[in-house]
Order: sequence, then C-alpha cells, then structure tokens
Amino acid sequence: MNNEKQSRMGGWMAKGFLLSVAVLLLSTATLKLLGLPTETREWLKPDPVVSFLKSRDMVVLAVLVEFMVGLYLILGRNHRLKLAVVLMLTLAFAWYRLGLYIFGHTTACRCLGTIAKSLAAETNMNYILYGMLFYMGGGSLWGLLCERRLLGGSNTNACG
Repeated sequence: MNNEKQSRMGGWMAKGFLLSVAVLLLSTATLKLLGLPTETREWLKPDPVVSFLKSRDMVVLAVLVEFMVGLYLILGRNHRLKLAVVLMLTLAFAWYRLGLYIFGHTTACRCLGTIAKSLAAETNMNYILYGMLFYMGGGSLWGLLCERRLLGGSNTNACG
C-alpha cells in the first residue's frame, strides 16, 4: 500500500476517532452541567485533589475545558494538534484520578453529579470513565504515532 492511500485511510480513521472524542466530551460536559444545580452541600466541599477550589468550581472548570476541546475537535483544522490536545487532556484527567487515589478518595467520582447517582451505577460509571480515558489516550497516541510514521516516509501497515 502506498503512502498516499495509507495516509487517506489513517486520516479517515483519525477523523472518526476525533469526532467520537468530541461527542464524548460534549456529552460528559453536558451531564456535568445538568448535575451542577442539584447538589448543594457536596459541591461546597473542597475538591479532594485541588483543595483550594470547591468541588463545584472544579466541575465548572472541567465543563469549560471539555466544551472548548470538544468544539475545537469539531471546528479546528490542525489534525496533529487535535490529537495532541486529546492526549494532554487525557493525561490531565489521569493525573487527577491518580490524585484521587493517592489522597484516599474511595467514593465514586463526583464529576457527573447526580446523574451517576440517578443511574444507580456509580461503580460502573467509574469503569466507563476509565474506559473513556483509555480510549482517548490510546487513540490519540496511535494517531500521533501514525502521523509521525507517515511524515517520516515509513511504509508500514500499522496505521490503517
């Protein structure tokens, strides 16, 4: 398979991946936004990882970042930068989750507010969120590696 055809196939797959990540981010941001006004006492407690912020402030910050990244993934033009932004966001979420673990925060993530509680599946929700992290991180790494191989002239079928 020549590099041009391989580039088109890899580009099509990466575009689909980036669109799916945009949908995930916009969906979770919307769920967080809908859950914000419902809980009062929980949101006023300090965030378990970033203690100088209230939980509500941290969720609002996450909503803003997720909306901005989701919109950039849909409207932006620089393909490699999109993949890099997804990887950076994934790493930020992973570091936050690691911080929750280190500080002994054992309950389910409050990031989705009452939505997770209303689904009565908080533990399953954590698995879904971890799955999203692996999907976003793995897909963005794969896309960046494929971009690098194609730009370097390597003729390999690993990218599509």
